[in-house]
Amino acid sequence: MTRKEIMKQPEKSQSAIQPRSFYERRIVPPANIVEEANQYTVHVDMPGVNKESVKLQVDADTLRIQGSTGDYHQENAKLHKREIIPTTYEREFQLGKEIDRLKINAEYDNGVLTITLQKHEAVKPREIPIK
Repeated sequence: MTRKEIMKQPEKSQSAIQPRSFYERRIVPPANIVEEANQYTVHVDMPGVNKESVKLQVDADTLRIQGSTGDYHQENAKLHKREIIPTTYEREFQLGKEIDRLKINAEYDNGVLTITLQKHEAVKPREIPIK
């Protein structure tokens, strides 16, 4: 096999980008998780996703995030080159017992999903008055 043929082969690695087919791919979006006294904040990077396509679901101890980009190709137009393909973002997080499942909020702005996970009152730090 020549060097040129080797360079054409796709790289075999454990990537966060998994092709489903030539016309679709799945991405595990990167995330930052920040802990504060009263809450956790999760920032998930999902560029190109419309707010309407973002789905956030809590099932027992699992937080599921899904979103997808559209297909920019119009059916009646002649496509000369295709490099932008529809993308599905999928990620799951396990929630600890300290998270209040009823107080989860989410905002989506400029390609970043921000999820606020409030802690139960019993686990929040508090100051004890001295008598």
